[in-house]
Amino acid sequence: MSYRVILGDEAEEKLKTVPNELLEYVREQLRELANDPLAVGRETPSPPYVPIGHIFQFHKMHDEQVHYFTVFFLYADEKDGADADQLNVWDIVISPRFSDVLPPRPSSES
Repeated sequence: MSYRVILGDEAEEKLKTVPNELLEYVREQLRELANDPLAVGRETPSPPYVPIGHIFQFHKMHDEQVHYFTVFFLYADEKDGADADQLNVWDIVISPRFSDVLPPRPSSES
């Protein structure tokens, strides 16, 4: 069963910092998460993280630097009116942040 991934505001903002040449790779990883969250995800370890939901971690080399991605997600709760086949991604932590090592990419809204 494949899940539908819904990105929260925080996750959307973090993805805006990812360079275009890596964005498709990150989307592929999110599709991997949607296809089998039990296989690739795990319970959020606490500490160091808030013990809520699950995480999915991956990394990618870019411009001679490894960037680590931690995707925080929750399974949808049907009680709250969400679809049972939905994963809610509430945050994506990127280390080091692209904003620390790269200039901002141009907005497509210009």
